[in-house]
Amino acid sequence: MNIPDPLQKMTPLQMLSSVGGVLFIGFFLIVFGGRSVSQEKSSNMWEISFVEPEKLESLDFSVYQRGKKQTFTYEIFCGRKVVFQGEIAVDFDKKIFVNIEEEKNFSECDSDLRTVEVKNSSGEKRSIYRSVDDRIN
Repeated sequence: MNIPDPLQKMTPLQMLSSVGGVLFIGFFLIVFGGRSVSQEKSSNMWEISFVEPEKLESLDFSVYQRGKKQTFTYEIFCGRKVVFQGEIAVDFDKKIFVNIEEEKNFSECDSDLRTVEVKNSSGEKRSIYRSVDDRIN
């Protein structure tokens, strides 16, 4: 059985237009794919989370920075009272872990609510919460 070769049936003009189409698509992907990565790097995307969400007694948290390098300030609250504060710098596409020693900071706390509040250099704020009533003994 003789299988025809599609390239043998193409005229030079058809081959040139096919190659041009492939080159155009490649150029398009390179230009706009690179632009997407550079926009992500310059964007202001970040998130915070507890390091061990299942460990209700722990207030250790992480900051994941998806955009350009930034400095973050954080405050740990017992009710409405600030009991601990600090500052961290996080590079592009990095996650920084912050260890909070609860025993030292909450010994005189009269509230069940613990709040971790983080602000970026633009003043944008994110918060996560824990209640000591939810602890499992």
